[in-house]
Amino acid sequence: MNVKSRIFLLGGWVLIWLLGFFGFNQYQTSRVYKEANYALSNSLPSVVVLDAALLEITKLQLIVCQRVAQSGSGGMSVVMSMITESRTKIDGYLNDYEPLVFNEEDRRLLQEDYQALAEYDDMSGKVLALSNENKSDQAYKLLMSNQRILNEIESLFHKHRDFNINLGKKSAEDGVSMKNNAALLSLLVAAVVLTIPVVVVVLTFPGT
Repeated sequence: MNVKSRIFLLGGWVLIWLLGFFGFNQYQTSRVYKEANYALSNSLPSVVVLDAALLEITKLQLIVCQRVAQSGSGGMSVVMSMITESRTKIDGYLNDYEPLVFNEEDRRLLQEDYQALAEYDDMSGKVLALSNENKSDQAYKLLMSNQRILNEIESLFHKHRDFNINLGKKSAEDGVSMKNNAALLSLLVAAVVLTIPVVVVVLTFPGT
């Protein structure tokens, strides 16, 4: 092998390793960005949606309580209109959450939210029916005896909210860890890249 061929061989080796080094860094950077960006692109919007839904649920509960405190069937149509509007908003928030579902655990928690709301709808429907029949005492007793349902809704939504907060924190921590690992590996790869030409020179030009 003549000198020109040896030089081309040396240049080829250096080019290959430099391209590999560049590709490796791009891959690691992409992973770090993806992990660290989750907290902003998914976790935070998820918490915002759940908070908005829970706030509207609280509003819905107040409307039902106000209706129970009233007497007679007067104003029932207005109350039902307010309840329908509030319930529609809640469904809208939960529909907005669907694209944000991260994994199976997240989906399971969302299903629990839906189930708790369905149980509340059934109970509040009975309460409103009694109230509309001017049976305020019975409506009040039924509402008070089912505080468990109200507490469960709040508990489940807070649990779901905490899940997203913890997921965002873990994602950010994983991003930092990946960044540190990527920096260390980059140094190792750089050391290899710098060593390869020396090895190639020694092997290509023995005795020099």
